[in-house]
Amino acid sequence: MLQQIVVIKISMNNSKSRTKAMKIAVSTPGVVSVKLHGDSMDKIVVTGVGIDTTNLTVLIRKKVGFTELVSVQTISKQEDEEEEEDTSTVHYYRSRNEQSMGWTPSYQYSA
Repeated sequence: MLQQIVVIKISMNNSKSRTKAMKIAVSTPGVVSVKLHGDSMDKIVVTGVGIDTTNLTVLIRKKVGFTELVSVQTISKQEDEEEEEDTSTVHYYRSRNEQSMGWTPSYQYSA
Protein backbone atom coordinates (compact mmCIF):
# COMPACT_ATOMS: atom_id res chain seq x y z
CA MET A 1 0.00 0.00 0.00
CA LEU A 2 1.03 3.58 -0.51
CA GLN A 3 1.85 5.89 2.33
CA GLN A 4 -0.45 8.80 3.08
CA ILE A 5 0.37 12.27 4.34
CA VAL A 6 -2.60 13.87 6.08
CA VAL A 7 -2.59 17.53 7.16
CA ILE A 8 -5.15 18.48 9.82
CA LYS A 9 -5.70 22.02 11.11
CA ILE A 10 -6.72 22.16 14.76
CA SER A 11 -7.64 25.11 16.96
CA MET A 12 -5.11 24.50 19.73
CA ASN A 13 -4.97 27.03 22.53
CA ASN A 14 -2.27 25.55 24.75
CA SER A 15 0.28 22.76 25.00
CA LYS A 16 -2.23 20.44 26.70
CA SER A 17 -4.49 20.42 23.63
CA ARG A 18 -1.45 19.85 21.38
CA THR A 19 -0.43 16.86 23.48
CA LYS A 20 -3.97 15.48 23.48
CA ALA A 21 -4.29 15.83 19.69
CA MET A 22 -0.94 14.14 19.09
CA LYS A 23 -1.86 11.25 21.43
CA ILE A 24 -5.10 10.70 19.54
CA ALA A 25 -3.31 10.79 16.18
CA VAL A 26 -0.61 8.37 17.31
CA SER A 27 -3.16 5.89 18.70
CA THR A 28 -4.97 5.67 15.34
CA PRO A 29 -4.24 2.42 13.42
CA GLY A 30 -1.85 2.82 10.49
CA VAL A 31 -0.11 5.96 11.75
CA VAL A 32 3.69 5.88 11.53
CA SER A 33 4.66 9.45 12.49
CA VAL A 34 3.08 12.68 13.70
CA LYS A 35 4.60 16.17 13.62
CA LEU A 36 3.43 19.70 14.37
CA HIS A 37 3.56 22.18 11.50
CA GLY A 38 2.65 25.77 10.78
CA ASP A 39 3.57 29.18 12.11
CA SER A 40 1.57 28.86 15.31
CA MET A 41 1.93 25.05 15.43
CA ASP A 42 -1.77 24.68 14.62
CA LYS A 43 -1.42 21.91 12.03
CA ILE A 44 -0.64 18.24 12.54
CA VAL A 45 1.04 16.28 9.74
CA VAL A 46 0.24 12.57 10.07
CA THR A 47 2.12 9.99 7.99
CA GLY A 48 1.05 6.37 7.70
CA VAL A 49 -0.46 3.56 5.68
CA GLY A 50 -4.22 3.09 5.39
CA ILE A 51 -5.24 5.90 7.74
CA ASP A 52 -8.97 6.49 8.16
CA THR A 53 -8.87 10.27 7.81
CA THR A 54 -12.51 10.96 8.63
CA ASN A 55 -12.34 8.86 11.79
CA LEU A 56 -9.16 10.66 12.83
CA THR A 57 -10.67 14.12 12.37
CA VAL A 58 -13.85 13.14 14.22
CA LEU A 59 -11.86 11.73 17.17
CA ILE A 60 -9.73 14.87 17.44
CA ARG A 61 -12.81 17.08 17.08
CA LYS A 62 -14.52 15.28 19.97
CA LYS A 63 -11.56 15.57 22.35
CA VAL A 64 -9.84 18.84 21.39
CA GLY A 65 -12.17 21.14 19.47
CA PHE A 66 -12.57 22.53 15.97
CA THR A 67 -10.73 20.36 13.44
CA GLU A 68 -10.42 20.78 9.69
CA LEU A 69 -8.98 18.25 7.24
CA VAL A 70 -6.67 20.32 5.02
CA SER A 71 -5.16 17.77 2.63
CA VAL A 72 -4.55 14.08 1.99
CA GLN A 73 -1.66 13.02 -0.25
CA THR A 74 -0.35 9.62 -1.24
CA ILE A 75 3.37 9.16 -1.77
CA SER A 76 5.40 6.35 -3.24
CA LYS A 77 8.40 4.77 -1.56
CA GLN A 78 10.85 6.59 -3.84
CA GLU A 79 9.64 10.00 -2.67
CA ASP A 80 9.64 8.81 0.94
CA GLU A 81 13.32 7.86 0.79
CA GLU A 82 14.23 11.31 -0.53
CA GLU A 83 12.58 13.14 2.38
CA GLU A 84 14.81 14.04 5.28
CA GLU A 85 13.93 12.99 8.79
CA ASP A 86 12.89 15.88 11.01
CA THR A 87 13.90 15.94 14.68
CA SER A 88 10.36 16.85 15.78
CA THR A 89 8.89 13.61 14.38
CA VAL A 90 7.30 11.17 16.83
CA HIS A 91 7.46 7.52 15.78
CA TYR A 92 5.07 5.01 17.31
CA TYR A 93 5.01 1.32 16.48
CA ARG A 94 2.10 -0.75 17.71
CA SER A 95 2.61 -4.41 18.52
CA ARG A 96 -0.09 -6.98 17.91
CA ASN A 97 -0.36 -7.76 21.61
CA GLU A 98 -0.99 -4.15 22.51
CA GLN A 99 -4.42 -4.04 20.87
CA SER A 100 -5.63 -7.27 22.44
CA MET A 101 -4.47 -6.46 25.96
CA GLY A 102 -7.35 -6.12 28.36
CA TRP A 103 -7.62 -4.83 31.86
CA THR A 104 -5.97 -7.01 34.50
CA PRO A 105 -6.91 -6.48 38.13
CA SER A 106 -4.19 -5.46 40.56
CA TYR A 107 -5.56 -7.80 43.22
CA GLN A 108 -5.79 -11.59 43.39
CA TYR A 109 -8.99 -13.56 43.89
CA SER A 110 -8.91 -16.10 46.70
CA ALA A 111 -10.47 -19.49 46.20
